[in-house]
Amino acid sequence: MISGRDFAAKAAPLLLPVLLVGACTMDVVVMTPQDETAAEAFVAETLAAQYPNYPQPEAAATCVRENATDREVLLLAGTVGAGQPDPRRRLGVLIAQRPETQACFQSKNLPRLR
Repeated sequence: MISGRDFAAKAAPLLLPVLLVGACTMDVVVMTPQDETAAEAFVAETLAAQYPNYPQPEAAATCVRENATDREVLLLAGTVGAGQPDPRRRLGVLIAQRPETQACFQSKNLPRLR
């Protein structure tokens, strides 16, 4: 049987990294209406560029924003992350392909993105 002292001696090296990570403060970025607007504008521009004949890219961008997590909205808006356009475009397309986003497109009589 392991005594409490032996357990503590063996567990301490394993728990130390967890405690150190937990003690670090993280910058928390809160999504704002401006982020939502910027994310929608970016997605609409991307859709218009990649799918020039797509009807109502603004409506589709709203569906994408509505089905993105807060973190994804911040990434699309360029608020967090590197702000590079290519990864943001890929993220927008991935969100657009989600079943929930496709259902939103359908509810607005928009075609699926392929």
